[in-house]
Parts: sequence; C-alpha cells; structure tokens
Amino acid sequence: GLVVPSHIVPLAAPSIIGKGLRWMLDPESPFYIRPRWDLDLVRWLWAFRSYCTEAHVQAASKTLLKLNVASARLYRELEDAGVIGEDCYTRKGLLYVYEQEANFQNGVEEAKHLEAEGFEMEVLDSKKVRERVPSASEDIAGGVHHVESAHVIPDRLMERLLRTVRDLGVEVHTGTKVTELVVEKGRVTSAKTEHGEFYGEQVVLASGALSPSLLKRIGVRIPLQPAKGYSLSVRLDGEMPPLPMILAEAYVAVTPMGDLLRFAGTLELTGVDYSISPRRIDGILKSIHRFLPGLGEWETVETWAGLRPCLPDGLPVIGKPKGIDNLTIAAGHAKIGILLGPITGRLTAQLAMGKEPEMDLKGVGLGRFG
Repeated sequence: GLVVPSHIVPLAAPSIIGKGLRWMLDPESPFYIRPRWDLDLVRWLWAFRSYCTEAHVQAASKTLLKLNVASARLYRELEDAGVIGEDCYTRKGLLYVYEQEANFQNGVEEAKHLEAEGFEMEVLDSKKVRERVPSASEDIAGGVHHVESAHVIPDRLMERLLRTVRDLGVEVHTGTKVTELVVEKGRVTSAKTEHGEFYGEQVVLASGALSPSLLKRIGVRIPLQPAKGYSLSVRLDGEMPPLPMILAEAYVAVTPMGDLLRFAGTLELTGVDYSISPRRIDGILKSIHRFLPGLGEWETVETWAGLRPCLPDGLPVIGKPKGIDNLTIAAGHAKIGILLGPITGRLTAQLAMGKEPEMDLKGVGLGRFG
C-alpha cells in the first residue's frame, strides 16, 4: 500500500547478490528460492545477475524517477478531484528505520542523493526516531523520513475507483477469470473467461504474475517470475504507529490501514504458489518484535500470501508486442504496483488509443528483452 516516489533503485542492484546468497541459507530470511529444475527460472536468475550492475542501477533509476513522480502526481490529482480521500489515501511520509549504524549511514548518503533529485528527506537520530515512534527499540541506530510519500488502503482504493468508473458507464466483471486470448490474423479477437467470451477493439493485459501463462499461448514471451510475499493484518491493543515504516535490515513494511496494522515482507521465487510458510511468518514477526518491541499485544486478523510479478531488470513492461496490433501489455511491477498504478493506466490507455505516450517508454518496452 506504499506510494513512495523516492523508491528509484531497482530490485536488480549490486548489493543484492551477496545478501541473496546469505539469505538463501536462512529459513526466516527475506529472500528464498525453492530448489527446482525450471529452465525459465534459470534464465531469469542468469539475466537478473547480469543486471545487478551500477550502470544498470543508474539507467533504471532515471526511468523509475520519471514514472514514480508522474504517478504520485496523478494520485494527488485523484485526491483533488474527490475520487479518493483520507479513507483510502493518506500522505504522512515513510520512515526507514535502521538497526545497524553502517546501514543507517548508507541510508543517510542515499537521502542526500534523493535530495539532489528534488525529494524532501529528513534524517532522524535514534532519539528522534523514538520520539516519532514510541514503540521503537532503544537499539535503533536512526531513521530516514521520506517526507513526500503516501500510503493507501488497497481494498478501499479499489472500491473507490470501481465506483467511479462504473458511474462513468464502464462495465466491470469481477470474479471473472480469463482463461485464453484468441488471436486471429494478428489481432486479439476475444478473451475467453469462466463466464463466457468477451469481445473488444482493444485489449489490455494486466494480469500480474499470471500474465506469462496467457501470453505464452499466443506466442508472446516475457521473462517474468512470480515472487511470493506475505502479509499479516493485526489489531493492536495499544497505540497505532503514526506513519508507515520500512524496517530496513529485515525488509519488512509496517503500514497503518484504518484500525488495522499490516506487516508485509519476504520475496520467494517459488512459482505460482500461494501456500504460507510458518517459518517465513516467524521471520517477519521476529523482526517486528526486534525493531518495535513497544507495540504490545495484538490480535492477528488475517494472514495471506500474494504474488509479485518480477522481471529480471527490476522494471515493469508497458508496451505492445510485435505482430498483435490491438494488444497492450502492462506487467512486471514487482513491489511497486500500487505506486505505479496511475501512470501505468495512463500510458496504457494512450497506447491502446493509438496516441503518442507522454513519456519515452524505451526503458520499459518489450523490445529490451529481445
């Protein structure tokens, strides 16, 4: 539920290689690859490794900067237009909390770079972090406040958007799984679903981690792997944290959502698998107790797993495949789908209507994968 325009470093970065190797040996770590023979996964890992360079980070960060800033602006426009409000969208910033001094200093250096890009950042020492978040541990090294960030309550956001488009006359069929796209003479002629067949002049495929299975049947391949993440929603007995946080070393997000607090973390390359690993949940909870011991008791309301659609370069894909002129693909947004939703929708609409996109899409085009 985080809308953080300053998140401009892609998943594929040099620092992740060493961390990933260490984490793979720890059943409670933020990262895991299920051992299996899967040629697509092997290719993905090889490509991911090749993208983990400083040169790629520099290029990808420029692309993400443009997308992130544009998308955050569209959220504010939706707020100004009354489409979304405080019940589903709140601008309180995001606080990165660091446990180790070296990591905190790295965060401070990153904040300086982000300030140079125009973002408002606030560095907090350990005492100021605890003043802002009383439940934080005394062992915290410090924090960095990404001031311009916001967060949403996803289900409420979708309810508001759904109501808005239906009021505009859009037909929305929920609970209708697409099973196949029918292609004839270089055009998608229909989409087969569990509840019948649908026809349209233009087709947009934005099926997240399930996109490759639909695309493969029509001869379009994108190197996308599903990466499972876990989420726990709890009801606190005590006081709610005042703003969202990232527990830096644990890679865990802590987000207030109405009367609930949500913990989210881990990235597992396990294929299309929604099962829940108790060890991964334990890892998330241990990090919560370590960083935020003052949260007190809580009641767990919901535990679930979802799939993040990850491309090996850490960027999404927004574009039209060769040979199918009425299909537009929007997928691979990994951990930043909520952040990039508005700008992705805008760019996708421009492509589908045959208009020139408002920004250069070379960095997120399908052609970059050959």
